[in-house]
Parts: sequence; structure tokens; C-alpha cells
Amino acid sequence: MAQDPDLTVELTTVRGVTRSLDAWTTSFHLAATVLPGRPEAAGYVRIGKRIADVLGGSDCRPAFVIVGNERAARRVMGGALDEYFCFLDPEGAFVKAVGLTKLPAFV
Repeated sequence: MAQDPDLTVELTTVRGVTRSLDAWTTSFHLAATVLPGRPEAAGYVRIGKRIADVLGGSDCRPAFVIVGNERAARRVMGGALDEYFCFLDPEGAFVKAVGLTKLPAFV
């Protein structure tokens, strides 16, 4: 079951910008589709894109969180990696911080 996360956990975008979860959520809530860094996760990108497109006009910031490095993220997201806000979670710190036990997930 998801829980309130540790706000000091750092998330890094694909472009290399690193901030704490608290900093990323100062202005907007974060609506994240969390995917494992395995190729099979590519099947869920379509669903995450639809969520992001629907929530894009709301008061939250839709994003993807890929559990893995940039190479894994490119394998999963393909060309969508550059179209959508995407975080890398190579050590799974974010996943642990929010208490996720199964992926994919929507947080």
C-alpha cells in the first residue's frame, strides 16, 4: 500500500536535473506513472501517456518514473521519453519511499 513519502528523496530527470521530492511538488502535485526498467513495461507507456494527456491541463504535473537508468528508460519509453516529463529512479529510492510493492503503479 502506498504511503506518504519521505520528501527528502531525490528524483533526477532524464535531462539530469536533480531535486528533492519536496522541491518537485512545491508548486504542483505530482501524478506519476511508475514503470519498471524492463522492456515488458513498454506496453504500459500508452496508458501512462493517456493519463498524462488527460491530466496535463489540471493543477498537477503528470510524469513518468522509470526504475532504472537512462538506458532502461529509453528502452521502455522509446521516443516518448523526450515528449513527457520523466524521472529516473536507478536505485528504487522513490519506489521504496512511497511504499510500492508492485509495478506498474500510478502515484
